[in-house]
Amino acid sequence: MTQPVPAAVAILLIKQETLLLGKRFEKGKFSGWQCPGGFIGHGESLQQAAIRLCLSKAGVQPGELQPVSFTNNIFNGQHIPQHTVTLYFVSHDYQVIDQTLFHDEGYSWNQFKIDNIPQPRFLPLDILLNQIDIKQL
Repeated sequence: MTQPVPAAVAILLIKQETLLLGKRFEKGKFSGWQCPGGFIGHGESLQQAAIRLCLSKAGVQPGELQPVSFTNNIFNGQHIPQHTVTLYFVSHDYQVIDQTLFHDEGYSWNQFKIDNIPQPRFLPLDILLNQIDIKQL
């Protein structure tokens, strides 16, 4: 084995047939729409990481988390690390508890109709949407 592949979690926050997404930036440049998520901390459970990342990135407290799927993400040199695995959860209920984070213009958190998820998308989300029918969640 050469080098372990980092693992991340992401949360599909679905409410009233909309999906909560924010902008992702790489080196200051918009690189695609994403779900709240990020890398798992040492010693954290997957659920603990998912909740921490929702709170710290979007100011959102998710409701009950259900595992959905995973993606194997190979970024073709445009992202560091260049290979990650993302474990996805879904929550059909969430509450905004930090308005400042939620309305941060940098992320532009917004709800999008599931039938009209914007492009470009962060690679792991794009892979996931090609694997599953999000309307069935």
